[in-house]
Order: sequence, then C-alpha cells, then structure tokens
Amino acid sequence: MVVLVTGGAGFIGSHLCEKLLSEGYQVRLVDDFSTGKESNLTLFKEDLEIIKGSIIDKSIVKTAMKDVEIVFHVAAQASVSISVKDPMYDATINILGTINMLESAVEKDVDSFVFVSSGGAVYGNAQVIPTPESSPREPVSPYGTSKACGEMYVEYQARVSDLKYMIVRPGNIYGPRQDPFGEAGVISIFLDAIKRGEPLHIFGDGKNTRDYLYVRDLVDLIVLCGENPQNQAMNAGTGKETSVLHLVEIMREVTGKNPQVIHDPPRSGDARRSCLDITRANRLFGWYPKIELQRGIQLTWQWIQNK
Repeated sequence: MVVLVTGGAGFIGSHLCEKLLSEGYQVRLVDDFSTGKESNLTLFKEDLEIIKGSIIDKSIVKTAMKDVEIVFHVAAQASVSISVKDPMYDATINILGTINMLESAVEKDVDSFVFVSSGGAVYGNAQVIPTPESSPREPVSPYGTSKACGEMYVEYQARVSDLKYMIVRPGNIYGPRQDPFGEAGVISIFLDAIKRGEPLHIFGDGKNTRDYLYVRDLVDLIVLCGENPQNQAMNAGTGKETSVLHLVEIMREVTGKNPQVIHDPPRSGDARRSCLDITRANRLFGWYPKIELQRGIQLTWQWIQNK
C-alpha cells in the first residue's frame, strides 16, 4: 500500500515515515526542505520515495498523490511567533496548502486522509482542563486559527464527498530530531542550551502548562487513525499538565546540571494552560502514551548529547 506523508523530512514527519516503513508500507514523502532535513531520514532514506516541493504547488501535489491510499498531512508552518508576525504566510501554508491537499485527495479517491492539527493552539484558553474534543475551537494566535480553519476544510470536504478522515490534535510533542534552534519544542531547546552551558530563557513566570507527548507515541496514534478513519477529531496527549518550571526541575535531575534561568516577557499568542483529554483515543483504539515524561527527556538528552 502506498502512503503519502507531507512534511516527511520534518521532526514528526520523519518519525512517522520510519514507523510506516516498519509496518510494511510503501512510503512517499513530499517536503520543500525549508525546515525539514535530509539528516532526519539518514537511517531509512533508501527505502523512501522522496519528492521535493511545496504543498501549495498543485503539480507537485498531483504527482505525489498518484496511487496513494492513505494521506498523512503533517506539513505546516508551525511557529506561533511567525504566524503573529506574518499571518498571510502562515495562512498560505496551513490553509491554502491544506485545501490543495484535500482537493487532490478527493480527486484521486484516497481511502483515508489524516490531518495533523494542534491541540493546544486550536483550543486556545480552554475552559475545561483536560480538554475533550467536544470543546470549542477558540484559538488565540494566527497559527491556531489557520489550523482550526484547516480542520473545517477537512470536515467540509467530507460532507460534500466520500472522503474518510481523521483530525489529530497533538499536545506539545518532543523527542529526538526536534530542532533545538527553532521556536517550538521547549524541551529540545532547553536541553541543547544545557549542553552548551547557556541559560534557559522562560517566557513569563514559567507557570504556563502544556501536555508533553513523546513523538513515537504520537506517530503510533497517527498510524492507527490512518488505518481506521472515523471522520472525527482525536486528541493526542497524556492528560497531564506540566509547567515550564517543573520541566526545568526534571531536566536538572536528568542532566545533573543546574542551568541559570532567565525570565523574559510573555509571548503574544501563548495560551496559559493546555492539557488534553485522551479518553477517545483510548476508547476507540486502546491507545495510551507509553513513554513517561522523565524517560522521554532522558531519551531526548541522549540524542542531544550524541548529535
């Protein structure tokens, strides 16, 4: 079976490609390599079909979609601060790119379309914590807005065609291959700073909470969603809140180091609390996260030290 992964050279996408290959799928990826890296694919590059190009390019998407049965749409502009500075660019990738993918998927009559959205960004400052999928979409950033819009286009296409889909709403994903020089991925950013002996910069008071999920637990759920489309949204998290200050405590234990902490002004567009209810994923698929936070940070620290 041929499956397509957009953004397949990125952090999440590369782990998804690796998982799919291990399950026996024929994997094709499309990536413009603006943030994705060939080094993420080193261990299994020879087993992939790689198409270099953008999801907003209709000819690229049409070529990539040939004979595909499952689409895993991971490619995105994923920076909250970039979305605030340049919402037009954010919308071009996250909305127009998603529309392009959907139209081609419907035209090619794919069996299943998985849209990787964002749990924290789509729900915004949720009233219910942990937040279930039934909660309203109330994003507080252009990034969250574009992801919510992408979700609605997926739902629209399913209403007017035979498209089978799943929307996956991840919490804060971390693990090996995450870029420590980007904006997203506080765990990788902090661990890399610790390795280099630099201070940790916390935006605000450090009491903001997130739901941190190890990347390989996420891709397990994404594959299940692709194989069993239910035409609904599904959270991917742990159901546990962790503050940035507590993250630093865990990192001190794991690394044996005591980095300086500097508090910077809060960032625009950041939700105060985020934690996802994962009852639906457990009920439908028997899925639950297997890697506890401290163990996941240990694995990420090992990768940071060895790269």
